[in-house]
Amino acid sequence: MEAICSHCGKIKNCVESGKWALCYEHEGLKQYAQKEKKLNTIKRTPIKKKPVRINQISKKQAKKIKEYIPISSKYKNENSICNIQIEGCCTFTTTDVHHIRGKVGFADQWAIDNNIPLLIDVRFFNATCRGCHSYVEDNVAEAIENGHSQHRTFNK
Repeated sequence: MEAICSHCGKIKNCVESGKWALCYEHEGLKQYAQKEKKLNTIKRTPIKKKPVRINQISKKQAKKIKEYIPISSKYKNENSICNIQIEGCCTFTTTDVHHIRGKVGFADQWAIDNNIPLLIDVRFFNATCRGCHSYVEDNVAEAIENGHSQHRTFNK
């Protein structure tokens, strides 16, 4: 094949090497050799120790729950009849404690001063059965209207 050598510029029998046309004299030059594509391989180090288990509840929350359980148990024992009694779903026996203002934060300035978060503030507890508690949680607007729940905002 007659072509112009990309290296010397002479018309000779050239061999096409990629994008270059080279004569037999210059076809072995490294600068015209096609570069091989390198495959990027990821080196992974083997895991030698067991992965760390992430706790479902933080240590801080576990501490709060540990404080809450005896308070809620005492409240349920003292209030054994459901306070809400919604027709069609009530079992009349207290199984849950409904937090009227929610569980997060503080109810008012007095609670802040005495370090009593809503989670353990008995003033905002309501003894309920499981059926009524589920109903109140699912129908918030109706629960607020009937006095079973309150808005969960506090202005200092």
